Order: sequence, then C-alpha cells, then structure tokens
Amino acid sequence: MKKALVLDSHALTGAVPSGGICYTTPQILAEVKSSVDRAIVEARRESGELSVVEPDSTFLEEAEALAVATGDLSVLSRADLSLLALALQMDEEALLLTDDFALQNIALHRNIRVQTIRGRRIEDVIVWMRLCPVCGSRSEDPEVRTCVECGASLTRKAVSKRGRC
Repeated sequence: MKKALVLDSHALTGAVPSGGICYTTPQILAEVKSSVDRAIVEARRESGELSVVEPDSTFLEEAEALAVATGDLSVLSRADLSLLALALQMDEEALLLTDDFALQNIALHRNIRVQTIRGRRIEDVIVWMRLCPVCGSRSEDPEVRTCVECGASLTRKAVSKRGRC
C-alpha cells in the first residue's frame, strides 16, 4: 500500500518522494498564486497524482486543540490547520511535507512523520506560552496578546523542549 503524502503549498510544485499518493486541502491549494505554479498543480490533479481533500470537522477540532496545547495556534493560518487536520485524518500512514516550523512542531508532538521541502527541519519539539516581559505574568491562551496585569505586549516563550527530532 502506498503511503499518503500530505503536501504544503511549497511541495505542490516541487519534487515529492516517490511511492506515495499526494494529498492537500482546498485551503492550501488557494495559497498557490502564480499562474505557472497553478498550471503545475492543475496538471498533477488531472493526472491523478494529487487529490484535494477537505478534512473532517472532527480532525479540524483536534488540530486546533493540538495547536493550543503546543502554543502554536497564534502563528498558524486556517490553511495550516486544515493541512494538519488532513495529516491527522490520514493517521499513521501520512508523511507531512512542510517547511513551516509550527506545523512541524505540532506534527512531531503528535508523532506524525515530517519531511521538509526546501528548508530546515526543527531540532526540538517545543511547547510555547505567552509571557509578559515587563511583569512576568503568563498566559496559556494563545489568542491573548496583551498582559491583563500591566497592559504590555506578550511575547512567545518556550516552556518545554523535547530533544532532537
């Protein structure tokens, strides 16, 4: 059985590992802007090399919950969450191809296999939280950008790391 390759936007127009079936989401497909890249993606779809799949809502909810748990939600787009949800839906058979550090972090946190396309692979799996650089107050809510104690802008800080990936 061929493995599922879940492709981020950069992987849609580049070389992908052989022996797999390529998948992406409509949201990732919408990120492809240039006419040349769109033609490449369309040719892959027409040849059957690429399937576009909308992930189930239960996997979208799981993806968002994982992003909250790792503290990465604030740096992910809806398209990124859809791609993570699709990788979760494909379960153990999926290889996620992405250069996005936050997506790599969450995927590796959940033991989804990751391969980079053109960039670096993360070295550590990290859990982030929001920290006030003025008063030291912490927030685990990734949507909170301002300190409730003093009004300063919160920064992301790594609170735990899990060894080399």
